Amino acid sequence: VYEIGVRAMFPGLIVVADGTAALDVLRAREVAVLLSDQRMPGMLGDTLLAETARIAPRTIRVLITAFHEEDLEARVVQTGIAHEYVQKPVDPDVLGTVLRSALARYLHSASVCDGLCDEPACEDCPREIDPEMERELGALRAARIALLAESA
Repeated sequence: VYEIGVRAMFPGLIVVADGTAALDVLRAREVAVLLSDQRMPGMLGDTLLAETARIAPRTIRVLITAFHEEDLEARVVQTGIAHEYVQKPVDPDVLGTVLRSALARYLHSASVCDGLCDEPACEDCPREIDPEMERELGALRAARIALLAESA
């Protein structure tokens, strides 16, 4: 269901069957946004996103899951494994908004930054982000996603 809605919004979408196939794509080409389910064949989504952060650090990483796992959201968002965390069920329009925001974030960091922006994911900015501030930003991102999901 999500794939159909997302494919209509993003015609260049690449869909793969598992985490290993996703890593193969990431090694072969630049990917702007990676949306991964937490539970998929052969690899957990947070494992895929952590490896993605290592091999393709500019790729914006979004984790989606239908299962409540203790501390998963806090762990992946606050540590930077995922830029966004989405809990299923989610309205396809809300998911589209999250993915458009992720794409805008990628485009900013990939081509427009002058090195002085406030975008937390921007790799062109030389400043260090205080770990406490990064945790607070992660909590705010998670709260925003929860509010979007509730209002849908």
